[in-house]
Amino acid sequence: MKNHLRFPSKLKDFRIFCGLLEAIEKGQHLTPEGLERLLQLKQQMH
Repeated sequence: MKNHLRFPSKLKDFRIFCGLLEAIEKGQHLTPEGLERLLQLKQQMH
């Protein structure tokens, strides 16, 4: 990573965000179960 995040909580949020984007690219948001999983991940972000 070129620019480092200063706070561990921001790094955690960034990793969750990257996971959300990957899941969306795979189309997981198109099923009710996949959408629920993505919403649960989003709730973990600050």
